[in-house]
Amino acid sequence: MHAVLTREGVRIGRKRVERLMREAGLSGVSPRRAGKGFTRRDPDAELSPDLVQRDFFAAEPNRLWVTDLTMIPTLEGPL
Repeated sequence: MHAVLTREGVRIGRKRVERLMREAGLSGVSPRRAGKGFTRRDPDAELSPDLVQRDFFAAEPNRLWVTDLTMIPTLEGPL
């Protein structure tokens, strides 16, 4: 509500909007967040080679960098 009023040029504080809505018995509605899913492997996807061979020891600094990226949420669905 505050964003709409501001966009339409009405100068009003967020807390005042909250108070007036509360006094009028109104509450905002937010879109539901998607529930946490689980990763489904694409059976046709090509597997990446395991270059580290599960050996996470590096003989010297900056020799081995490892990360774990499970999922990136996007508007079109998770990557």
